[in-house]
Amino acid sequence: MAEETWRNFAAREDRRILALFTNALDDHNVWVYVGGLGWRKLAGDYAEVNILTTMCTHAKSDNRRVDFTEVFSDDRWNIYRIYVF
Repeated sequence: MAEETWRNFAAREDRRILALFTNALDDHNVWVYVGGLGWRKLAGDYAEVNILTTMCTHAKSDNRRVDFTEVFSDDRWNIYRIYVF
């Protein structure tokens, strides 16, 4: 599947997580820096963001490839599904 972008949706392939950021006062506010794309916010409820954060942490620490889908809302791209290889 080639990377595709629609109006408010994008499927990304073969990327790397280069950095993570979270605010100690709000653990629901988690951002990841994706190589070639920039900062992306992890989307979902508390449990979903917690799982995505764990997956992104492992991907970054092992320099693993990630594929993910994201939606553009609230003036930013939000990752809501990720696959780590």
